[in-house]
Amino acid sequence: MDEKHPLEEAPSHTMQSAEAAPLDSSDAAFGQVAENRGNALRLRAIGPIIRAAGLVPWTMAFAILFVAATLVVDTAEPSVEGFANAAWLNFQVVTTIGLGDFTCTSLAGRLAAIALSVYSVFFLALVTGAMVAYCNERMAARRDESVAHFLDQLEHLEDLSPDDLASLSGKIRRLRSRQHERRYSR
Repeated sequence: MDEKHPLEEAPSHTMQSAEAAPLDSSDAAFGQVAENRGNALRLRAIGPIIRAAGLVPWTMAFAILFVAATLVVDTAEPSVEGFANAAWLNFQVVTTIGLGDFTCTSLAGRLAAIALSVYSVFFLALVTGAMVAYCNERMAARRDESVAHFLDQLEHLEDLSPDDLASLSGKIRRLRSRQHERRYSR
């Protein structure tokens, strides 16, 4: 059987935004995501997923807001010394860690922290949604590929060896068992 990654042929319709076109295997960003092989979603796959989901403008706005808020905190907060400490404070705001080693006391610093906090909640939800949609598409593609392979084997039963037939029989038993479990576990 040809070793193609399931995403290379899978229809992609769930990761869309108002500005983004549906994903397909000819999309360059989608192809980069498809190249990330293995069971685990790799960190380097986030960029292509963000591009494919149409979240680049949102990501750029987040980066600009983060830098702007860091500059505001750096200049307006007397208790936060230096850009690195201001960036650390804003990282705590975005991740909602709130260690308390730095706090905003000025009006400008608090407004910057509020804006960054509110935007980051929505932005991180969008990124999470795109990642979940990608994972769902990947699982569906693998399922569809497995079903296609299974049907191909059924159509060519006479060409299968006794070992292949035994393997196919075992798959059918497992499938029936899973269907039985699902039916009676509800």
